[in-house]
Amino acid sequence: MPRITTTLFFAILLVSFNKVTAQDLLIQDYSNLIDIPETKAIQASETHLYVLSEQEGMAVFRNYSDSLQWLYTSSGMQKRGDVISADVRFAYLYGDSRRLTVLEPTSVLGVYSSTLLPEKPLGVARLNNQLYIALGSSGLGTVSLQTPETVDSEIEFPGENLFRETDVIDLEVSQLSKQLFVLTSDAKLVLFRYSDNTLQFGSTLSLSVPLKKLFIDGDRIWGSTDNGDIYTITGNGLGRKVGNIREQAHTIVNWRGYTFVRSVSGNVWVAHNQDDLILWKSDKQAGNFITKSTDRVWISENGKLTRVFISEETEPVPAEAAGPLAMKPIPNKILTYPNSLVLALELENNYPVEEVEFSYRGNVRNAKIQKQGLVWSPTPNQLGVNWFTIVATSSTGEVDSTRFTVDLRSFNTPPRFSPVRGSTIAIEEEYQLQFKAIDPENPTSNLIRYLGVDLPQGAQINENTGLFKWTPNVRQVGETTFKVIASDQLGAASSIEVTLNVLDIRRGGGE
Repeated sequence: MPRITTTLFFAILLVSFNKVTAQDLLIQDYSNLIDIPETKAIQASETHLYVLSEQEGMAVFRNYSDSLQWLYTSSGMQKRGDVISADVRFAYLYGDSRRLTVLEPTSVLGVYSSTLLPEKPLGVARLNNQLYIALGSSGLGTVSLQTPETVDSEIEFPGENLFRETDVIDLEVSQLSKQLFVLTSDAKLVLFRYSDNTLQFGSTLSLSVPLKKLFIDGDRIWGSTDNGDIYTITGNGLGRKVGNIREQAHTIVNWRGYTFVRSVSGNVWVAHNQDDLILWKSDKQAGNFITKSTDRVWISENGKLTRVFISEETEPVPAEAAGPLAMKPIPNKILTYPNSLVLALELENNYPVEEVEFSYRGNVRNAKIQKQGLVWSPTPNQLGVNWFTIVATSSTGEVDSTRFTVDLRSFNTPPRFSPVRGSTIAIEEEYQLQFKAIDPENPTSNLIRYLGVDLPQGAQINENTGLFKWTPNVRQVGETTFKVIASDQLGAASSIEVTLNVLDIRRGGGE
C-alpha cells in the first residue's frame, strides 16, 4: 500500500472537534422513550438500530431523521450472543460461543445466515462483501457475504504468515479509506487496504503500550488498554491519551464535540473537545448501553431507550431552585396474595417530577411504572421476599435510587393485641383504657380499626386510636364484660375480652 494512503487517513483523524460552549448540557429526551426490558446490547448503523433484550430478543428499528420506526422483533436471538456489530447492510451477533449470526434488517426473517467459526470471534468488520473476523490464536479470518451459503462455507485466512506467532485480538474497518486495522497480542497494529476487490498488506505499527480493543467512528480511531487507558491512534502509532476509565472500554463514539466512553461494567464517561474524561453515568446496574446512528446518540438506561441532546443553559439558576435529585425512602412492605401493591414514588427537595423518569429493577418482571407510581399484581409463584430498586433519572443525568423489599405471603395474619388486664374502677369517675393491636404484616401501620362489642352503656372506643373511655354510674355497679375487635386494612380481625369490676366508692362518703 502506498505510504500516502495511510498518511492521508491519519491526517483526517487529527481534525479538531466542533466547538461547543461550556454552558451546554447533555440531556435525555424522556418524551419519546422506548421501553425495552432487560436490554443487554444496542448497536446502530446509518439506517437501523438494534436492541437485544434478554426478555424480548432482537428488536430492529428503522432510523429516521426525527424518530425510530419499529420493524420487527426476533425472539430467541438473545441465546445467540450478547455482542452486536452493525454496518449499513448487515448486523452481526456473537458472544462466548463459536457461533456467528449475520442479520439482514430488510429481511422478513431477520437472519441472513449463521456459521460456526474455528474459535470464538473477538471482533468483526465488513469491507465490500467480505467479513473479516478476529479469531484469537487462529488469526485473521474472512467469509464472503455474497450469499447466505457463502457465509457458512469454509473460512479463509488472509495474511496468515503475519499472524503465525501472535493472536488477532480485535479489528476495525474504515469505510472512508477502505482500510482494515488488525490489533495483535504483541502490541502491533497491522494495516491493510482494500483495492481491486482484494485485501493488500500496507504496514505494521509497533505500539508503545499493549492495547486490548480498537474503536472507530467516522474519521477517528482509538485504542484502549486493559486498565482503562484510552489513546487516539495516528499514523505513527499511539497519539494523545484521552484519559483513563479504570477498566476496559466497551464502546467509544464521538458526537458534536463530545467523546462518550462506556466501560465494560456500564459506567459512561464523557469528554468535551479535548477536556478530561468525566463520569456521566455511574449506575452500572442501569446498563447504560450507548450507540450512535449518523448524527444521533442513543442510550439505553434501565431498559429505556432515549435520545441524547445538547441543551444550552442560558439563564442563571434561581436561589430558590430545587435541591439535588433525591428519592424519598420506601419502607419494606408485607403483602398478602392476591392483593396488589400500589406505591407513590416521591422526590425530596421539591425536585420537578416532570424532569424525571422512573424505572425499577427487581427479581420480578410483572411490575409496572405508571407515571409517578409503582403497580405490582403478584402471582402465586412469587410468594416470599421480592426486592425492588426504584431509580429516578433526571434529563440532565442525575440519578438517585431507593431499595425496599416486599414479603408476599399466602395468608393475612390478623392483628395481635397487647395484653390487657381487668381492673376495678369507681363510679362517677372517668376510666380510660388503651387498646393496642399490631398488624404483623405491617408493624408500622396505623390502619388498624377498633370496634367495641357489648360495650357498657355510656362507654365509647376511638375507632382509630383504640382509646376506651367510660364513666360508670351507680346503676352499673358490679362486673361488666365486653369485647374489642381489631381489624386490619385487608379485613383480618381478632378480638380481646375484658372484664371491669365497678365499685361504689364515692369521694367523701358512701360505702
